[in-house]
Amino acid sequence: VAFFGSTWTVDCNAAYHMWALGGVISVDGITIALSGTRTYTTWAVADTLGRISAFGYTYSGINPTGKKYDSSQNAMIKVFGGGANVFPGVTAGTTSGGLYA
Repeated sequence: VAFFGSTWTVDCNAAYHMWALGGVISVDGITIALSGTRTYTTWAVADTLGRISAFGYTYSGINPTGKKYDSSQNAMIKVFGGGANVFPGVTAGTTSGGLYA
């Protein structure tokens, strides 16, 4: 799944905003507008060889409750030097056998 240079509004709660389970999600150049107070278990999840690419990914609005990211089982979340706060959330992201770079 690939989204490039789009803007969209998130106005609901969910367990995950993105979940790459053995597949690829590209959200390069995306701007997310968070509407109201949101709750997520984890914003971005890459699992079992999954990959998330987030070059130039930005967000605005109230930071949602939940973890920023989780990468596990040889999966990768690539933020191209964007740092630990590329994804929204109030809890730090984690890796368990996966990469966040």
